[in-house]
Amino acid sequence: MLKTGISLALALSLTCITALQADDKCEVKYKDHVLHYADEDNEQTPKNHLITIDYKNMKLLAKEELDGTLNHHADPMGFVSTANYMLLIPKGSNFVSVYEIKTGKFIKKIRLPFRPRSADAYNPKRNLVLLNSRDRPAAILLDPVKLKIVGIAGFNIKCDQNKPNPYSIKELAGDENIFDLNYKCHAPDFGGDQISGHPIWISSKAFAILDRANRKIEVYKISKDDDVWNTKLIQIINTDTSMHQLIPKNKKKNVKNKVYYGSTEGNIVQGKKAGVYKFVRHGNHLKKVAFTPLEYEDINGYQGHNLYITPDLNDIYAPSGTFINSEGDSLNSGGVFILDADSMAVEKAIKTGKGAGHVAFSKKYKTAIVTNHKDEYISAINYEDQEFIKNISLDFPHANIASLYQSHMQHISEDGRYYYNFWTDGGVFFRVDLDSLEVDKSIEVDGQPIQGNFYDHIAINCDLPKPSKSDGYYRFFSSDSPYSHWKGYKYFFSKKFIKKYLNNKPKKPNFRKYSNTLLYYHDYFAYYKELMQYYSNNTNKKWLKKYYTHLSKKYNKLSKYYLDLYNKKDD
Repeated sequence: MLKTGISLALALSLTCITALQADDKCEVKYKDHVLHYADEDNEQTPKNHLITIDYKNMKLLAKEELDGTLNHHADPMGFVSTANYMLLIPKGSNFVSVYEIKTGKFIKKIRLPFRPRSADAYNPKRNLVLLNSRDRPAAILLDPVKLKIVGIAGFNIKCDQNKPNPYSIKELAGDENIFDLNYKCHAPDFGGDQISGHPIWISSKAFAILDRANRKIEVYKISKDDDVWNTKLIQIINTDTSMHQLIPKNKKKNVKNKVYYGSTEGNIVQGKKAGVYKFVRHGNHLKKVAFTPLEYEDINGYQGHNLYITPDLNDIYAPSGTFINSEGDSLNSGGVFILDADSMAVEKAIKTGKGAGHVAFSKKYKTAIVTNHKDEYISAINYEDQEFIKNISLDFPHANIASLYQSHMQHISEDGRYYYNFWTDGGVFFRVDLDSLEVDKSIEVDGQPIQGNFYDHIAINCDLPKPSKSDGYYRFFSSDSPYSHWKGYKYFFSKKFIKKYLNNKPKKPNFRKYSNTLLYYHDYFAYYKELMQYYSNNTNKKWLKKYYTHLSKKYNKLSKYYLDLYNKKDD
């Protein structure tokens, strides 16, 4: 009953695991100072690998072949301090792969109704991972223990698939979900083909989808119904141009953030500068309180990317990939705008390099290191006095296979001494000594590593419960729509059906004979629960609505019964 296979897409992913902590009895393949990068190189050469490196000792540990193409992220399914699994995000395919950290093995694939973007958003209170779409402003909720889909959002949001023509708020949300694998939106600004921006939870009960196709932020509230999480669109916010990222002011755990900042990308053709929004959260809603376009003296910023808050929480660093003067002429460089986090005033603009997009801070040296995606150096800035220090040359050969020279992810060692990143155009992992501000070591791995996440001090739980055998796809995205079976509804309310399936629980099931059948029944009853929900909502017959309520309780109970039996079959 569960469909297998659907094409994949992989894009690079970087994962640093430092000081991996585990029980002595727990077998862990790689223990200390390990990073995982996925090689995104697909079109030029047939390479798609998971690259494992001991970054402390700058040593290549392994290269494993990956299914699919464009593996763009390796995101933890939970906090980096407690995550047991990583999701490898194949940006060009319709699934994600689950990697078990303690064994170093791929254990499961989860099918998707879209090509994935990223899943770097975790809700610790509800234990949910938010994974959004590359193709459309939509997302799914994942259970990081059962490793299955438990909720969906945004599949009724419309977009113009052929041209940038954002919908108004009134006409944005349709009445029905669209589960078409070919439904792909168009981003009008600098977002390219990644229609959703970075995923984010704004509270334990709400998350936001950054809709780059329609220049909107869509906020959803969650509620639980049995083992499914329902989502409700509660707020839509217009943005000047497409929003790339929304971040809290303080990213530390257990901090209840009230202030959030969002970076917009700008549009050179339309003359719209990139900018930074400031929001204040009220409950599960966001209120716009300020917007600052990226402009300072005769410098205008376009191609906005991520945002970074200085360690003292006083300033915002907003990278801009392209600087243009007031006459409309390119300054042949990008750089960073520095904003006061409270007043939102631009304090300074510092020219660094072409394609400036990311920043990492070393508190030890009070230094900000800027990634210049399309240049052959990174840039160092003193973030206390906001003064440019120097450009640090990256003297690595070009393989001419990547549009970017430097990857999207960087890392500062815990002691603040070293900076790590990848030279993307050819695959060179390098380290910069921030004492001398020079590259001191590098490893050649080839390929096109471009994206990832760093993991510090992961503590592995060696007594993990077994994940669900089901990926949850069928329950939400059956290609055989239940709404097409209206004529057969009488059978599913008949005494014959109830007697056969509801009242005959096997007392001693033969697991060897029925092991596959049990999972079938679980999905079967979940499927017909949706059928009955539809029937009861589309009829005026009171007896049918009452009957549905009675039967749905039985279905829920039996569905759980069969799933529990299936999960216990190997015990």
